Amino acid sequence: MKTFIFDVDGTLLDTEAMYMKSLQAILHERGIERSYAELATTFGILVKTR
Repeated sequence: MKTFIFDVDGTLLDTEAMYMKSLQAILHERGIERSYAELATTFGILVKTR
């Protein structure tokens, strides 16, 4: 192997939205409603405000 690519999330792929929406869906199935911003805060993700 001559080349190895290591991606810290957000460098090449931004997967935050994918796993946060998946988490929301799983919680919803279990009757737990949480906003994206609320979940993001739990994981220490800064939510961009407009």
